[in-house]
Amino acid sequence: MWLFHNVRQKAPLLTTCTNQHIAVQVNMNGQNCIISFIYASTSYVVRRQLWQELQNTQTQLPWVVLGDFNAVLGFHEKLGGNLPSTISCAEFGAMIDSCDLLPKLLQQFFL
Repeated sequence: MWLFHNVRQKAPLLTTCTNQHIAVQVNMNGQNCIISFIYASTSYVVRRQLWQELQNTQTQLPWVVLGDFNAVLGFHEKLGGNLPSTISCAEFGAMIDSCDLLPKLLQQFFL
């Protein structure tokens, strides 16, 4: 993964860097926040490490998590191909719940 920033502004502070996840602290309009960029493995067994990393994130700052999770919450989110693993869907949902993420927040912009 690559992260670019405007050199005229203060550089983001790298807080996490793994093979599936980069997180930075940035200041947006005077407000510090954490942004996690995700590029999850296609293997649900390997993704478990990412879910653990996200669940272990400790911050009092606003937190945005975005990217390619390579996971769905259920069969209703999958079109074509093989059906997703029930275990994979359950683990993804558990991570979302544990992290208090709002998965449907941005859906309105993409439908």
